[in-house]
Amino acid sequence: MTEPQRRKGTGSVAQLPSGKWRPRLTVRGQQVVFRPTLYESREDAVAALDRYLEETDDTRGKRAQGERLLAAEVTRYINERVLYDDLSESGESDLRDLARNVIGPSEVGIGHYRLVDLAEDDKLVKTWMSNLKKVPAQPSAGREGRPRQGASRRIKALRLARAATREAVKKGWIAEDPFDDVRAVKKGTTASSVRKAKFFFTPAEIVALCVAAPTEKDRLMLEVHIWAGLRPGEVRAMDGITVLTEEPKLYVEYTLNEKGASGAKQGPVKNRKSRLVTIPKPLWQRLLAWSEAQGRRPGQPLFPSATGGWWLYGVWSRYSWQPTLATAANALPTLNGDPTTHVKGRRLAPTPYAARATYISMLQAAGVSHRRVQAQVGHEGGSMVTDIYSMSEEDGVVEWREARKVRAKGWGLQKTLTAMYNAIWEAYGPDGGRDSLASDVVPASASYQSARDEATEEQAA
Repeated sequence: MTEPQRRKGTGSVAQLPSGKWRPRLTVRGQQVVFRPTLYESREDAVAALDRYLEETDDTRGKRAQGERLLAAEVTRYINERVLYDDLSESGESDLRDLARNVIGPSEVGIGHYRLVDLAEDDKLVKTWMSNLKKVPAQPSAGREGRPRQGASRRIKALRLARAATREAVKKGWIAEDPFDDVRAVKKGTTASSVRKAKFFFTPAEIVALCVAAPTEKDRLMLEVHIWAGLRPGEVRAMDGITVLTEEPKLYVEYTLNEKGASGAKQGPVKNRKSRLVTIPKPLWQRLLAWSEAQGRRPGQPLFPSATGGWWLYGVWSRYSWQPTLATAANALPTLNGDPTTHVKGRRLAPTPYAARATYISMLQAAGVSHRRVQAQVGHEGGSMVTDIYSMSEEDGVVEWREARKVRAKGWGLQKTLTAMYNAIWEAYGPDGGRDSLASDVVPASASYQSARDEATEEQAA
């Protein structure tokens, strides 16, 4: 067996008069005894020396990795997400924005610090978070009057930094995670407390919202939110061929990307996986008629905005969702939410995402399997499905009597959805639900006149 050789030293062993063997290490021409241990044989002493030198090299390599800057580690993490997790264009843009504007800048960021510095001095990270909270409000597009680094951005930036350093901790480059005891928001306002405040629409509120919609287009978009569980961007990105002609299903392939300078455009859905979504038959018939009236043009908005293009979320919320919600709340004040308590699942006011949570809760109550619901809504993991339904049940917000009636019948998803759709409208709809089953397809005009006028004024200016 040859004695081990290393860059930083030469190992050797010496036999003592007692018959024992002692490892020795020669560093820069000088012999040092690194351990007092004596071994019974030369082979044992050489093996011990070899292990020591390997550990020394490994420690040296880990120390070198710990010298990396946090900004470089964050960039590596984002690149790996893009390469291996098939991260969407909008998701990548959000992460790089956080790395550049929250973690990176030297005046408020910590990207210029080494990993070992952050691990050894936890005050660096806490000071970073404190500085972010003190950034003054600055007007910006779509966020006028809000802090540049608000609570949401602080939470996301902290998660990104923690995810980037997770591998460094796992591989031993740094002794501990520097972000472990850091909070972006005060206790009680974290994501878990927000989840407890999720809003679920009751059957009566579903009907009230649909009846309050000013036009057929507004109502169709709202019903797709509720009865297909689509994300708001996926509803607005529906084009002329999203509605299948052969069966009551939607082919969901796109969402809207609003990050570009040219406005909203179609892009892949969140997990880049298209899906077929089953919908109630009465809703499908109305959507199909609307699609035929629009000419079924692929790549063109099925629900065009006032200017004929894709809806921006803020514009749609202002001219469609908010007026509908305000009108419905006049009839059902519960739609205003309950700002005094989170116990019963209420929050200050519902958003369109409440329709997606309602859809998941409703299907689970009807006995649809977790995997089927997961496939319908496009979740990669099933925990979100079970969590949302459990919140609805535990908080006692919604009693899905109509869903439970069909639970024991063992029907397929399409028949189950259609039965619940008709039952809810028959129980809460005007004139025994006839308004839900026979609706004229009318062009959207009057409710968007103010939007058209405003767009014309902006173009003239």
